[in-house]
Formats: sequence, C-alpha cells, structure tokens
Amino acid sequence: MKHFVKTVTDGHNAGGAKNAYPKLFMDWLNEAFSCVSVNGTMGKHEYIPSLPGIKNSQTAFLYFDWIDRIEKLDLVFTEFNVNDAFLADYPPHALEDKINGTIQGDLRYFGSAFYFEVLLRRLLLLRKPDPIAIVTFNADYIGTPWSPAYRNFETDQKSLFRRNMEPLKLYISSVYEIPVFSAVSWMLPMAGKKGREVQFEKTYEFGTASWHTDKCCHPNRSGHKLLSLVIAFCLLEEERALTSLQYSDRADIERDFTADPVPLMRDPLYLSSEEDIAYVTCVDAEERLIDFTNPDDNNWEGKVLVNKGWTWYADNKFNDKYGLITNNSAGESHVAISLTGGKNGLVELSYVISYENFGRGFAWVDESQDNTKQDLCKKVLHLCKMDKGNDATWRTEKRVACQRNVDGAEMVSILNGIWKVEASVQTVTLLREKLPHGQQKFLHVCLTPPDPDESQRGTENKFKLLSVRTF
Repeated sequence: MKHFVKTVTDGHNAGGAKNAYPKLFMDWLNEAFSCVSVNGTMGKHEYIPSLPGIKNSQTAFLYFDWIDRIEKLDLVFTEFNVNDAFLADYPPHALEDKINGTIQGDLRYFGSAFYFEVLLRRLLLLRKPDPIAIVTFNADYIGTPWSPAYRNFETDQKSLFRRNMEPLKLYISSVYEIPVFSAVSWMLPMAGKKGREVQFEKTYEFGTASWHTDKCCHPNRSGHKLLSLVIAFCLLEEERALTSLQYSDRADIERDFTADPVPLMRDPLYLSSEEDIAYVTCVDAEERLIDFTNPDDNNWEGKVLVNKGWTWYADNKFNDKYGLITNNSAGESHVAISLTGGKNGLVELSYVISYENFGRGFAWVDESQDNTKQDLCKKVLHLCKMDKGNDATWRTEKRVACQRNVDGAEMVSILNGIWKVEASVQTVTLLREKLPHGQQKFLHVCLTPPDPDESQRGTENKFKLLSVRTF
C-alpha cells in the first residue's frame, strides 16, 4: 500500500507516524485479511511511505520513477487537496501555451489539475504485477471552518468547500471513476446538532475538537482512528458488494477498460496529446533524477563536482527536510553538477520558495565545470514590478522583462526563491536551454546577493536545491 500525502500521514500534531491512520489501517488489514506468500508462509501487508520530497501532485510527478521501482503494489491513496493550493503559478511542464485564451481563473487550479491527471493516468497504466486500486479522499480536515479564533470563521464555516482543490479533485476523480471517500462530512451534522455553543467544545464527544487539532488540516489521534475506521468500513462495503450471494446486496460493476491487458485510456482532460505522450504513455525510461531530499540516497555526491558554499542538511525543526543549501549574504555561492541529457532534452530543477530568509539565483548548462558566469553571479537581480491587470500573459512578459535588468541574464534561467505567501513550499522550473540526448555537460547554480531595494523578510540569503532531473 502506498500513500501520497505528507504531514497527515506523518502524524503531524498526533504524536508521529505511529499514531497516524496508515499504520492503524495496515494493522487492521493484516488482522482482517491475512495473506500467504508465494512460498506458502504467512505474509504481511506492508505500508510504503512517500519519499520526503513528495508533498503535492507536482512533486509526485517529479519522483514517479521511484514508484516505478516498487516491485509489488496493490493500493494507492492520494490526498493533495490542501498542498496543491500552494503550487506556485503556471506549470512549467506544459508543452503548449495554455495561458492565451485556454485557461480561465486561477492558474494554481490548472496546475493542480495538470499534475493530478498525469499522476492518475500513470497509476492506471501501472502493473505491480496487477492493476493498482486507487483511492482519493476529501480535504476533510481543513480546519478554518472549525476554529472560532480564525479570522474568516464566520464565512468559512458556512460551506464545506473552501479555497482549496477539493471540488476540482472530486471532478477529476469522478471522470476517471476513482473512488472518493470522506472521513468527516457525515460527522459535521452530528457535531453541530446541539448548536454552535458546544460544536467546538472539547467536552462534547461529537464536537470537531475531539478529532481535529489546528487551523489547517491535521487530525489528532482520535481523528486518525476515525480515518482508519472509515477506510476499513469502505473496504468491507466494497467487498460485500462484490462478493455477496444476495443479488440485492451485489453491485453491478462496469468493465474497467484501464485494467485490460492492453489498457484503454479515455482522452485526457487537461493534457494535450503531446503532453500525454511525454509524461504518461511514452515516458523516457532513461530519465535521470538527482535527489537531495532523501537521506537514504547519497548517489548525488558523485555528481557534484564543484561546490563553493553549499551544504547538504535538513533545515527544519523536525530535521527531516533535506536539501543542498547555501546561505550567503554576499551571494556568489556556486555548485556544478554533472548531467547527461535525456530523450526530450529537458533539464528540470526543483527548489524551495519561501516568504522569509530566501534569495534568488541563476542556473545554466555549459561544457565547463568552472563558473564561467562568476561576474553575473555577483550582481543583484532586480525583479521588475509589472502591473498584472487583466492580461493573462503578464507572467511570461514579466520573466523576459526581468532578465533585461541584468546584462547577460538572458542567457541563463532565473531561480526566484522568494514567495509572498507565508509558507515554504517546493517549486520546479525547466531550464530555458536544452541538453541534447546523451550529451554530458555541467549544470551550474549560483546564488546572487539580496536586493536592497526590495522588502525581503529575514536577515539571511538562502537557497535550497531539492532535485535535478533530465528527461
């Protein structure tokens, strides 16, 4: 069993993974549905947690080659409704212009749909060795409607749908006939049955505070027990519907064409045919991932050939979010990484963007491992201020215009680690220049000095590189 979620499955605010629903559900599964291994001995269902770098649909897309390496897989849970709300802007992997006249509304919703659909389609095509069962569930534990201290409480608590990806994910899951379950929607009427005076009180056994911990999305220990019970109940109901001898209890199941020996997929909703070929049906088997987030994988060390001012460590209080990090108020930190081009010639960088203590840098590829753009790395990168207005193309114009602020910047890619939202999340970019298939060159990343003209929170100037991939 595989889970694509992070802080909830890690048991955040519930005492850790030992109290989280994946372990509770797996313990129940091994008791209720014991299995026998191929040699006749008693086997055991196992839970495979996500890699540290997988936090949303986009990062699940980045690290999917790791899933390919799992030998046996029966069941996958996905829940990115909350974290996908923090996808930064337009998806860089889009191979066609989806801005001009194609997309209406917030681009984050499109990015969430783009990557989530890629993830579902690739999972539907996997055989480990049999077709995989996929389950998604709602962003049930989004907490703002249940916290009277929250500033938007009066408005938010009137609706089950908040500003997250839940309605969009429900739509995509329904189109692909992926089961969706809710752990708490059926409990909300009971929680409010005696009125708002007790709905949020811990003393009320059915109140929301008895199974939820904070303003975000994290269940407490009781909430995790509830989650595992709901999943178990749904599984038993599914088994009853499929195996019951009573016709009235039996479900008539339509043929699943994606489970055929040669899977038949419906046309994608958010992907062009070119994107579906590149990211789903004909994925480059030679794609190469250099991962700085996994403490159990140090294969990257042989790829980093020049290192001036970068250190690999975890910089969060739980000491589990690793990356290749530099922190230099003068800028100039430089790293050179050996790369081999993939089938599509694309070079992808994943890094952290944050509202505090982070800075900007440049990235480029050339044939020398020396920093041939050292003078450029010493210059302050001023990002231009443009009026967004109603023009959906402002992001593309902004990128080009900003590069003209520094002579020579048009030859490199800008890495902007500064984000105005009060959160630290992972983002990704594709380099402007391509690395032809099979060619070996060097990726260079350098940190620039902070911009004194911009109100940047914090006194540090960090940059955190998470992964590099060629495909």
